Amino acid sequence: MNGILIKNISSAILPRISSGKSILGGYFLSNGYAKKASGGDKAPKASEPVKESEGKKERKHFPTYGRKRRMQYERNRERAFDMNQLEEWKGDDHHILGHWFLNSIRDVRKYVRKEKFEIPTLSEFSKPFAPPQATQILKFQTNRIHGKPDEPLNRRVTMTAKVSDFGLSADDLHVFLLLVGPRYNPVTDMLTMSSDTELTSKLNKKKISDTLDALLSEAKSSKEKYLDVPLMKYKIKARPKLEFPKEWLP
Repeated sequence: MNGILIKNISSAILPRISSGKSILGGYFLSNGYAKKASGGDKAPKASEPVKESEGKKERKHFPTYGRKRRMQYERNRERAFDMNQLEEWKGDDHHILGHWFLNSIRDVRKYVRKEKFEIPTLSEFSKPFAPPQATQILKFQTNRIHGKPDEPLNRRVTMTAKVSDFGLSADDLHVFLLLVGPRYNPVTDMLTMSSDTELTSKLNKKKISDTLDALLSEAKSSKEKYLDVPLMKYKIKARPKLEFPKEWLP
């Protein structure tokens, strides 16, 4: 079968190649079947001779779907502010500034509804304020940047505590201050420790707590108190101390 097709088709193509004519209107072989160069799927019968196309038709160029959308977008953008292209206004709609104004009103009403109907329902979950007890001497500060859960600052935790609340003896205090180094402020008697190496703020808080326990345990259990080693005096930046207004207290 393939031999018959090759014989019939070559008899039509070879004369055209020798005469210098184009073979786009003829046929070509693909995987043993004859197809038209223009994209036809029907193969000619072996008994019928192949006829040459009488006239060439210009092929129209059809852009791809993405190019069509891009061209349409460019045309619409060019005439977006063309006054001659605007539809006749029949008094049935606002202009663009009016729609912007209505959207701003909708946003305000959304939060007003939340304030009136949703916030009062949260009062049943409120808890009365209780001042910290004498045993709660550690203060932890965390950060939260809304809209950016992967921000490295979100996992940073800072702990502050007064060293005098630890109840250390003079010798144990000397060892403890040697261990903490510049993290201690002798002016305010405050110890500051921070961590952001772990993946979450809870893990960093646990790491600071474990480190503080290890420092206190080492200061108390150390046989050598290193009393001959003087404490280093570090430069500390003075920060203004803001007092909490008493009239704000309940």
